[in-house]
Amino acid sequence: MSGKTWRVSNIVKWVGDDEKLVPIFFEHGEYFIEVFELQFVTYLTVGPLFYILHRIIKLILPKYRNLPTFDQFRITFGAANVTILASTVIPATYYVLKVMFEDNFLLTIDQDYKPIFFFVWIHCTIYIVELCARLVLFDSWMLLIHHVLYYLMVFLAAHYRSIFFMKLDIILDGFVGWEFGLFAALLARRVTDDYSIRMKIEMIGTAIFIASRFGQTFLLGYLLIGSHDVMMNGDSDDKGLYV
Repeated sequence: MSGKTWRVSNIVKWVGDDEKLVPIFFEHGEYFIEVFELQFVTYLTVGPLFYILHRIIKLILPKYRNLPTFDQFRITFGAANVTILASTVIPATYYVLKVMFEDNFLLTIDQDYKPIFFFVWIHCTIYIVELCARLVLFDSWMLLIHHVLYYLMVFLAAHYRSIFFMKLDIILDGFVGWEFGLFAALLARRVTDDYSIRMKIEMIGTAIFIASRFGQTFLLGYLLIGSHDVMMNGDSDDKGLYV
């Protein structure tokens, strides 16, 4: 099959056919090596980015130089999130739509797993940084629960080799980039005292985030509802988790 036909109904296609995923993806050792390499690349990307942004902000924002280290980290972390999420949001969204709407899910995954996993790993990396920092600095248990659930979903997709959970993960991760507006709003509140600028950024960032959630909710709802019969009546190993 060509895999080039985009239809909404393809969101639930292949769900439950997990055995067809194994020879395509999980039995090729080179795939796992390349996935590990992609993970390593994300570490090399995120680490230096923090340092570079820290130096740049020091040069262009005089008041930053006199801030406590804690506040400098918060600003640098916000700038890193805006940079990473804003630069990946369009390609990540494209691959979400491609995976969901193209006719041949297996062919699409086989061809495009590198960029898809790159976005997952880079989001995992910034989530780890945020989680570690906030647990120490802010004692945020809600954030801990949110991030643990995110990693759990990634683990379940790999452990059960489940097409349903792979699609679920791709939808959940693919819209992370649209949070860049919220981070931009938080960053603006810390670097500028101009109320009108802050309000404009907050309004635009919030509007972008809310609009993206409508799209994500549609995809999640269609996948969950459309997969019901296959997951409940089939013999998939992850049926219990679906319930």
